Amino acid sequence: AQADAALARFARKHRPVYCGGRAKKWVALTFDDGPGPYTRKMLRILRHAQVPATFFVVGRNVATFKPGLMAERAYGSPVGNHSWSHPLLTSMGYQDQRDQLASTNHAIRSATGDRVRFFRPPYGAHNAATDKIARGLDMPIILWNVDSEDSLGADSKKISRLVKKGLKPGSIILMHENHGQTIRAMKYTIIRALKKSGMTPVTVPQMLAGNPPTAEQLAKGRKGCR
Repeated sequence: AQADAALARFARKHRPVYCGGRAKKWVALTFDDGPGPYTRKMLRILRHAQVPATFFVVGRNVATFKPGLMAERAYGSPVGNHSWSHPLLTSMGYQDQRDQLASTNHAIRSATGDRVRFFRPPYGAHNAATDKIARGLDMPIILWNVDSEDSLGADSKKISRLVKKGLKPGSIILMHENHGQTIRAMKYTIIRALKKSGMTPVTVPQMLAGNPPTAEQLAKGRKGCR
């Protein structure tokens, strides 16, 4: 309930969230573009290490990879909206953008019974229309301040290096579970680095409820995460 209240509060703030606050040594691992063929493999790694994570789901993948989505839910992972077909939303009109968000919410809710509480636009690209639609659907826009660059083709060494460097209080870390190199980085390096870092992994809703960004951080956007 606390997490839901925090998400609703940030949905009304008119600003995207790039990171949490600096008060606690908390980090949030996030995975985009699933569910997919590797989703359950990533969940096994997370479950074995007892590390929570947050998943941002592409609506059109839900029917094909429903077992992956259900496995996320069974692990207790919060699931966010990542659009229906992963387009560049800023190149679309208001109604097309709205359809992208609303149809994904519907697909996730039909599959899981859960209401979708937050949203991440593909490529982090959003405009005034996107913001208005997300607000109307009562979903804060959740971005990130640490990019693993796995979607840009980084190998597992580079992914590990970028994530390790980003293990700082309040960080929201962007990864994708459907890349083999990300699975390798998580399994062999990132989990170990996380345990050694003294950081506590949390979900995005937990971060917003227990270690939220300050108004000043929000106003500065990504620069507020430094």
